[in-house]
Amino acid sequence: MVFVNDKYEITVGRADSYSINSVDNKHYDECIEVIDADVHGHDTCYEMEVFSLEKGESFSIILLASYCSKVFENSGILEDDVFCLILGNRIIKMDLMEFSYVMYSIPEPVGTYYEIYACDRGFLVYGEIELVLLDKEFSEHWRYCTQDILYGADVLHLNEEFISFTDFDGNYHEVDWSGNQRKYEKYVPRIVSINMKSVKTPVEFQSTIKQALGMPDFYGRNWDAYWDAITGLITLPDELILDGWHEYKSIQKEDAEMFEQIMKKYNALNEYKHCECVYWNYV
Repeated sequence: MVFVNDKYEITVGRADSYSINSVDNKHYDECIEVIDADVHGHDTCYEMEVFSLEKGESFSIILLASYCSKVFENSGILEDDVFCLILGNRIIKMDLMEFSYVMYSIPEPVGTYYEIYACDRGFLVYGEIELVLLDKEFSEHWRYCTQDILYGADVLHLNEEFISFTDFDGNYHEVDWSGNQRKYEKYVPRIVSINMKSVKTPVEFQSTIKQALGMPDFYGRNWDAYWDAITGLITLPDELILDGWHEYKSIQKEDAEMFEQIMKKYNALNEYKHCECVYWNYV
């Protein structure tokens, strides 16, 4: 992950080859123990390369962190000569000009924290279980949590009135700047059911699936066109039920297996939302 401003370029990445107390480790200018490695051990190490754009110089840091620590696009804040990085439940605030640092712990942590945002009141921390607002000295203002796992694929959206995000299960949250829930919308899975009992030919299947999934009028009604559609034109439902699939497969085995292979390939791709196929009466 790379963090850049007009003074520095900071690269943070996993250092899987680093081993504590080994004499064969790569040299680093500084070692920061985010946890007490001698007491707890460590399972995740990160190396940080800081390059000064003004001086043309760089220095390197190894960070010894807990196994649950992960670095994402919003895990760090780089402002002027100060860089803040969150790892687990610790926030490291670094002065890059003097290369000194102070480490803060989130009070009474619950779960793991992954992202940190600067705001007028201080810092907003986003984790798997809760959202925490800290002041500029990293003391707690408030925290927001529900029964849901909060950390999802969607980043936080901040405006003057509220904070919004979609959690791990797809539920939508809005929280005001006092930590109160402003809106909560429970995610309702989208399910599409296709009746295959009257479908006898590949042409009929293509027409049926075009209508059921809302394909555009120019849909080519073949499996190449289907692949192009589901990877760029439409969003598949969370669950696709094919009622009477065994009847269609018994008379159009090759075409049915082609569809199964396409859906298996699609669901193996991480960039698309998973679509669970339910083959009722499958044989």
